[in-house]
Amino acid sequence: MAETMIALFGGTGPDWTTRQIPLPRPGPGQIVVRARAVALNNADTAMLAAADPTSGGTGKEYQAGYEFAG
Repeated sequence: MAETMIALFGGTGPDWTTRQIPLPRPGPGQIVVRARAVALNNADTAMLAAADPTSGGTGKEYQAGYEFAG
């Protein structure tokens, strides 16, 4: 299995950015699901707008994409 994955981040500007990050490591009572497909929805675009520091947003960085199929 790969040691890294590509993730989508918001909060650094008006657009999402992709980044290669280490695979998450599960803690006690947790599992890691390998996602085969992901989706963005209206909540993700609202979060991006609210976090965009170039237009008065919080500037708080976050990992996007809460919908997936594993």
